[in-house]
Amino acid sequence: MTYKEIDNKTMKKLHTVELEILKEFDRICKKNKLCYFAVGGTLIGTMKYNGFIPWDDDVDIGMPREDYDKFIEIAKKELNDKYFIQSGYDYKNNWVAFTKIRKKNTLADEASIAHIDYPKGIFIDIFPYDKVKKNNGFLFKLRGNIIRTIIETILYKWKTKKLSQLRRKGLSLILSIFSNKFLHKIEQYLMTKDNNKDYKYLTSYCGAYTLAKETHINSNLVPTKTGTFEGMTISIPNNYDAFLTQIYGDYRKDPPKEKRVNHAMVNISFDTSKDE
Repeated sequence: MTYKEIDNKTMKKLHTVELEILKEFDRICKKNKLCYFAVGGTLIGTMKYNGFIPWDDDVDIGMPREDYDKFIEIAKKELNDKYFIQSGYDYKNNWVAFTKIRKKNTLADEASIAHIDYPKGIFIDIFPYDKVKKNNGFLFKLRGNIIRTIIETILYKWKTKKLSQLRRKGLSLILSIFSNKFLHKIEQYLMTKDNNKDYKYLTSYCGAYTLAKETHINSNLVPTKTGTFEGMTISIPNNYDAFLTQIYGDYRKDPPKEKRVNHAMVNISFDTSKDE
């Protein structure tokens, strides 16, 4: 998936809706003393632009698993009724292992999932961060590879990835005989099995980068600091520079246009009730 041009007017409106959702998320977290931190393009945008990266079309948030799970349960009761939460596998045909908060009566249809029939309102992404013992070693890599293979297999079954794109084709073909519900259960068990232990690393198994890049020492993430994003105060990782450098290298330098990756939206609507 590569960069897809969105005209300035549409991008500005998209950012406005995403900021609106982010404010609602932030309200619930502050009210209930839940920990979160900006990640990905949202964190880079906070540090470089005090807001959105101009070509970025979403908001990315990370949460320690304990706070993540609490947020999901609280949001089901406290989330403003203009929005809905798409978490875990509550929705039929949900295909991801993280959570999205979407705005009702809107549409953000991504190229890779245009064929999947489920609610696709404009969204922000929330990624769980799970404890791991260390960021290297055979067992660490093995578990990470199994989880990533399960995630890829589910994407393959939903036809969002082709067999030729899978790194472990043979294992994916074997796993594909099982139901998505069963695969999700195994995936969640492997992700969360060490969260009751006093380990000093946190990782995002759902992240877009290698597990080595996505695994960080706790003190680089929490306790969080604050940054300014489009005029609002949001939480950012404690050592945001180390966090970003580990993933992106020199994050201060804009990538060439061909590497400016977004969700390649094929259809955006800000009020589906008015669409024909």
